Amino acid sequence: MDFIGALLSQFMAILGYTLLLGGVYKLVRIESELVAIKKLLEGQKAISPVDSPKASAAFAADLHATDDATEYAARLLQAVNAEAKSPLAPNYPVRSEQR
Repeated sequence: MDFIGALLSQFMAILGYTLLLGGVYKLVRIESELVAIKKLLEGQKAISPVDSPKASAAFAADLHATDDATEYAARLLQAVNAEAKSPLAPNYPVRSEQR
């Protein structure tokens, strides 16, 4: 019985070390991914669409707008309704309710 206990103890120790090393390896991979993302984001700061000369004033103003959700939803609904009434919008048949 002592042999089985020692074997089980060694197996649990090996499993614990494996899990510990796996966790450390995962942390190193996450850190390297975060460094890569940071480098990409630092590179994109120079070519932000708001800073480019081609960005329209309306686009830049909309990015910095501090509207609450209701005003945004109302503007979105108006834009969708205006697009639906556009002559370029496809004319789908409207179903009438049958009694």
